[in-house]
Amino acid sequence: MDERAIVLTDKYLYKLDPRKNFHMKKTGISINDITGLSVTSGKEQLIAVHLVSNNDLVFYMHTKLDRVGEFVGLIAKLKRKSSNFTVDVQRYVSAQIDKHNHIINIISGGVDKVEFRKGSNKNISLLLPNSD
Repeated sequence: MDERAIVLTDKYLYKLDPRKNFHMKKTGISINDITGLSVTSGKEQLIAVHLVSNNDLVFYMHTKLDRVGEFVGLIAKLKRKSSNFTVDVQRYVSAQIDKHNHIINIISGGVDKVEFRKGSNKNISLLLPNSD
């Protein structure tokens, strides 16, 4: 799994590569293109940013501080005039990746570092090490 930094401005969401002096990965995602968010209900900090292109951005916040609520609040504030913006909170998240629907579930323990792994039947697992 490649680590990235996420930067949110009032108009764009950017993915930055910390290994390349925080160089931007492609162009930013317009806030206008965000149709909703899905987040997990636990402490995992998994977020799916749903896009009009049906190619959602899925990421895990690798921090001990809970930043999901802050991220959701900032996006919701930017989208406050949008009637079609939704936030979904569940034990797992669903995301469109390459125009295919995937369920992303969380499995804790059994790994040394965080990783996403493809499963069967278009499922994806977020594998997390045991929490200390």
